[in-house]
Amino acid sequence: MATPAGAGNPSRTGTSLFRDPRKWITLAVGVVVVVAGIVLVWPKGGPEEVPDDLCAAVGKETLAKYVPDPKVLPDKIGTNLAYCKAKSPSDDFRINIELSRDEDSDESFTDLCHKLKSREEMKPEDLIKPSETAEFGNQMCGWISAVRNKSGLGSLPNHSTIHVIDGENELFIMYDGGAGSRSHQLRRTLDLTRSILAKLR
Repeated sequence: MATPAGAGNPSRTGTSLFRDPRKWITLAVGVVVVVAGIVLVWPKGGPEEVPDDLCAAVGKETLAKYVPDPKVLPDKIGTNLAYCKAKSPSDDFRINIELSRDEDSDESFTDLCHKLKSREEMKPEDLIKPSETAEFGNQMCGWISAVRNKSGLGSLPNHSTIHVIDGENELFIMYDGGAGSRSHQLRRTLDLTRSILAKLR
């Protein structure tokens, strides 16, 4: 009886994947390509969206500690930028808060602080020094001013500008109002900054 052709001889075309290193390499390359493609198209987790009402998030009670009987005006642009403005009825006290949550916050912070320090009218003694804000380190810059009215009618309201990075929160705060020494204004401004950050964390 004739023996069927190829009987008892393993076919080369049916070589097991586990016995052929070349197929292992091809499979591995394929897996790497697929995984890389998934990583590229998979949605990346970005910063959390800013509050719809930044004034409400900060709290009117908090704002009232620095602005008497504040009238508040919140605003929001897109998902990563929010504003809160508060002013007293007499307009002697005002707070402007800008909150940004962006993946480029560090770059924006560095650029703004550099521009602040480079302003021609900026006096070195007005700039906030890192030693005065140890808790924030190099993540805060700004200036404090209590300008004397040239007309001799008294002092103009103190002014503070603060720019600070805290996690994903980038805050820009302008505070006008009150009188007193630079150190007093600095304390009030830092207290305000802490209060705002505590509400946003």
